Amino acid sequence: MAKTILAYGDSNTHGTPPMTDRMVYARYGADVRWPTLLGRSLQPDWQVIEAGLPGRTAAHDCPVMGTHRNGQVGLRIALESHGPIDLLTIMLGTNDSKTFFGLSADGIAAGLASLLAIAQSDEYQTRHGGLRFC
Repeated sequence: MAKTILAYGDSNTHGTPPMTDRMVYARYGADVRWPTLLGRSLQPDWQVIEAGLPGRTAAHDCPVMGTHRNGQVGLRIALESHGPIDLLTIMLGTNDSKTFFGLSADGIAAGLASLLAIAQSDEYQTRHGGLRFC
C-alpha cells in the first residue's frame, strides 16, 4: 500500500509563476510543480497530495486576500479531507513576512510552531496513525 505525503503550503506549493498582474490567475502545469515532481520520483511507494494556496500564511488572517488564507484553518481542513497521511510537509512563512503583518522572524516561527501543534494534536495523530513531519 502506498504511503501519502500532504504537501501543504502557499503559492510555491500551488505552482504560481511570477506574477505580472495580480488579477490574472496562472499556474504551472503538473509537469513543473514540485509536489508532482516529488510524487513521480517516489512512485509507486508514495502518493503526494498538493494543498497549496497562494497568499496562505502560517497563522494570520490576510486583510488583503481574505481570512481563508490563514494556514491554521486550511491545515485542519486538509488533515480532515485526506487520509491516512503518513508525512506532512509545510512550506509556509513567506507571506507572513509582508510588512502589514509587522512580524519578526520569531513571530513567523511561532505561527509555524502553531501549525505543528495542530498536526501533533491527539486528534490528528490518532486519525492518521502517527503523522510525521519534514
